Amino acid sequence: MVVDTVLYDVLKVRPNATDAEIKKAYHQLAREFHPDKNPHHGDKFKEISFAYEVLSDRSKRALYDMQGIEGLKGGGDDGDSMFSEDLMSHLFGSGIFGTMFGGGGKLGKERRRNRTEEIVYPLRVSLEDLYRGKVSKLQLNRNKICAKCNGFGGKANSAIPCSECQGRGVKVTVHQLAPGVMQQVRSSCPECKGERVVIPPKDRCAECKGKKTVKETKILEVHIKPGMWNGQKVIFYGEGDHLPCYEPGNVIIVIQEKEHEQFIRDKDNLLIKRKINLSEALCGYKFLLRHLDGRNLLITTSPGDVLSHGSTRCIWGEGMPKYHNSDFKGNLYIKFIVEFPSSHFTTEIHLKEIEKCLPRSSTHCKVSRDVEEVDLLPFEERYAAAPGGENRGEAYNTDDEPSDEGRSARVQCPHHAFSYIMHFSEYIASSTDHFSTDDGSSTLDVENDDKRKRFKYEQDKRSSVKSDEKSVAANICQTGTLWKYIAAQFTIISAHILFRLTECFENSEATNLLLEKMENSVKLMHFDAPDVTLKIFQENRARLLRELKKVVTSPATFILMEGGKVVNHHTTDLVEGDSMVFRQESYFFWTFGVKEPGFYGAISVQTGETYLFAPEVESRRSIWLGKIPSLEETKRQYGVTEVFYDDRIAEKLSTLGCLSVLTLTGQNTDSELDLVEPDVNLTRFHVNNKILYPIITECLFRFFASFYGKCRHIAYTCIAASGPNAAILHYGHAGKPNDRIMKKGDLCVMDMGAEFSSYASDVTSTFPISGQFLPKQCKIYEAVLDANRAIISKAKPEESWIVLHMTAQKIILKHLIQAGLLQGDLESMIDVSVGSVFMPHGVGHFLGLDVHDVGGYLKGVRSFEDKKYSILRTTRVLKPRMVITVEPGCYFIETLINQALSDRVKSEYLVKSVIDDYRELVGGVRIEDVILITEDGCENLTPLPRTVEEIQACVGSKKIIPLAGDSAET
Repeated sequence: MVVDTVLYDVLKVRPNATDAEIKKAYHQLAREFHPDKNPHHGDKFKEISFAYEVLSDRSKRALYDMQGIEGLKGGGDDGDSMFSEDLMSHLFGSGIFGTMFGGGGKLGKERRRNRTEEIVYPLRVSLEDLYRGKVSKLQLNRNKICAKCNGFGGKANSAIPCSECQGRGVKVTVHQLAPGVMQQVRSSCPECKGERVVIPPKDRCAECKGKKTVKETKILEVHIKPGMWNGQKVIFYGEGDHLPCYEPGNVIIVIQEKEHEQFIRDKDNLLIKRKINLSEALCGYKFLLRHLDGRNLLITTSPGDVLSHGSTRCIWGEGMPKYHNSDFKGNLYIKFIVEFPSSHFTTEIHLKEIEKCLPRSSTHCKVSRDVEEVDLLPFEERYAAAPGGENRGEAYNTDDEPSDEGRSARVQCPHHAFSYIMHFSEYIASSTDHFSTDDGSSTLDVENDDKRKRFKYEQDKRSSVKSDEKSVAANICQTGTLWKYIAAQFTIISAHILFRLTECFENSEATNLLLEKMENSVKLMHFDAPDVTLKIFQENRARLLRELKKVVTSPATFILMEGGKVVNHHTTDLVEGDSMVFRQESYFFWTFGVKEPGFYGAISVQTGETYLFAPEVESRRSIWLGKIPSLEETKRQYGVTEVFYDDRIAEKLSTLGCLSVLTLTGQNTDSELDLVEPDVNLTRFHVNNKILYPIITECLFRFFASFYGKCRHIAYTCIAASGPNAAILHYGHAGKPNDRIMKKGDLCVMDMGAEFSSYASDVTSTFPISGQFLPKQCKIYEAVLDANRAIISKAKPEESWIVLHMTAQKIILKHLIQAGLLQGDLESMIDVSVGSVFMPHGVGHFLGLDVHDVGGYLKGVRSFEDKKYSILRTTRVLKPRMVITVEPGCYFIETLINQALSDRVKSEYLVKSVIDDYRELVGGVRIEDVILITEDGCENLTPLPRTVEEIQACVGSKKIIPLAGDSAET
């Protein structure tokens, strides 16, 4: 079978021509178009010579017949080209494959322009119709050549050269990319539509008004055959638009399978999930199942044939019919979900009767006197740790978990990880007596505490976190559960959070003992990460295309994005991945899900077909990098239409019919860094870098998803400030590197956030080192806590973030007036920005792929010159599905307080003598939670101990409280 006849057409022979016929045709054409005889047909002679060179060689001809031009360029299985690219460039200008098939040669123009654009229409089909078959009628509106003027557009010989483009058919515009850097863009002339000539109005056809075509309506019958699959194409050849000198293009109907409420399709098989109770699972079960063709199937399980939870049974031959062979069908699989009765569902008498019917336990235990009876409580997944640390994940495996090949690794939750910080604070509190003993003893006296009791946070009334974590994968886009699952690398190194990673205690001997205890007893906190499928990124692309289609009208438009690249570490040969961990560009990961560096991605705006361009890695580097995935493996991994190497971007876009390219360019307002569009020789395309950036920015902000694996990044530099350092908002930088020694009586502000699947977390807690708030510390903490709780209670859709910010400032100022630090009228203080002296930042920021996420000031969002509002990271009105932090604070920052005291207006409201008592003692307080805006309010995603009583009960305990999985001897 011959897949391409281009070279045969060049020599004007049939694909089954003999060697003698090919040779004869070549000699005739060579004499006719030889440059010595016809100097103006040099390109034609080159095409003839190339065609004969291929077709006269039997091995090359066989490869061309099987694989076409791509086979010749790739050279077959070994991947080396049969022809020198330098030679091709010399002979054919831009290369044989660019010239003949989409480049500047004559044949390439003819082949690219000999058909009109294909019309692609998605047809949604139910699973029932794909099972039984169906004929759907579609109304097609297309262009037809005007019969009155025969497609000329007017009177014969009335066409004149276009004055707009001077008869060239194209217009050239110049864009300034940077100072001294100009770019020429060629586009079709809007006046003559690239035809080079126009017909004067007086000579135009009355029927088509000079357009050469008229509208026609045609009914197409689409035959949906049994067994067709999602994405399959039904092609109507030559039914597209008609244009003079063009062959009609094709109409392509793409089958889109509707989701079924009961059946799930897997190729030729069907799957249903059936809930049964325990009695049915043990004693037999019978039910009617209405099949896709209307038949009722009676399904029965025999008494005694026990159905375990998650077990699957098969009914042969009741699946989907096979395409083109509907007599054969796949199988129907039924997965049984056993629902157990609730506690105390019957009396003890009946339970004993049930026990007699069930197999007796094979284990017996003798109760002696030296045992301790304990209470068995319901398991609370939010607070429990996986037994035995991260290597004991199998303790929670179920039949529903995926196989090893696609299993999501267990991850730690960053917000709940702060519960472990609180546990660790108990170690601090238990050592308080040690720091104050007279004899200087460094022994932690915990041996006499034989009956340790577990501490349970009383947070259920305050927490709106959903308890059913099993359904998180299905509901992740609606509930915002992702932020509960962003992994935290603050577990086995929990000790380092306060010791090595953050700050040190005065007594190094006590520190070492505490570290030893921590290593032995603190367990990792694990949750099953939500399963992430390729469907998430497909939905992201679909959302992006929906927005783009509102503003993009050209059917031959492609999106082109560039992923992140590895960079050298300063002047060394180390790159990210050696000394630093590579993190993908946020917008690129959101769109394609690609984690590796060096990739490019392209999407057809019209069809949604997605292409990746991967960097070609030398095979010898597999010694260091491991097995290098092939293009086909990369295609399967990311679920895209096709994958090519990145040196063929422009060539492939031309082959795909691309005329216009949308690229990303813009400036990050936080970093003031520019996003530069891909530099891949796009001169042959019309490049637009204005449309894509605002649309994908908004899409990125709303993205809710998760990815597998543990956290490799922290979202920002951790802040662990104590004493006066708590007033340094971004403490922990190179100049202040978390190196102060904590002292008894200090307040500690911990602001930390992990990153999971490129998503950031951001949580702040404030607590006393010694376990008890001092009276002045308590006043400031209560002020900030009241502001935090007020904002969370008021946050809801259509609420202004400016109003919430000012609410927080008012509450804090009221508390400061009551404590005697301020005096005067509250509203007057706000007018002169006294609130910004003690809270010089906004009350929160958007959280997402970056800790300070995009979307704060989109186009049309108003910014303010007023200093009261200029510190805000957004002034937007809240909308459902926004994720934003709530982080009011009150700080005694030397610079701001001294400036306010020297200010004639502000100093009237400040009571210096009282403020001086708070500066060193308090430093600063910040309480930060993460909330998800819901349809009718908000959900707090970070339920932690927050009240003074809760924190003192947690931090102030003198006992080391064992975590889940610890033995009593730990």
